[in-house]
Amino acid sequence: MAVWNAPLTGTPITGQTLKHGTKWRVFSVATFKDQYWYDNMAWYNLGGNRWVVANYVNIAVDKTVTVGAKPVAVLNGASYSSNGTGKVLQPGTKWHVAAEKFNGVLFYHLGGHQWARADQFN
Repeated sequence: MAVWNAPLTGTPITGQTLKHGTKWRVFSVATFKDQYWYDNMAWYNLGGNRWVVANYVNIAVDKTVTVGAKPVAVLNGASYSSNGTGKVLQPGTKWHVAAEKFNGVLFYHLGGHQWARADQFN
């Protein structure tokens, strides 16, 4: 994954890349409305002038969330183009979240190939 000097489309790449599966500390998050994306675009600061596009990164978390007032469709990925798995989470049920991914909106990783939009939880 490419590392950028600043969190804006079109800024020069530092020449540094991150290997798949490596772990990095995130110091801050910057979000922008971008003409090339359908929704908000987020960038993670890895310290200094090192930034990566958030939609290529999973953030490890360990928390429990509760489904809101409406049932939640489980998706096979963390994007607008992801398909439903056929599984539906019922209101009021609690679920463990292993990772988060920002791809225009925040998604929760529920394990395996199961994702759900974070805004559908309390």
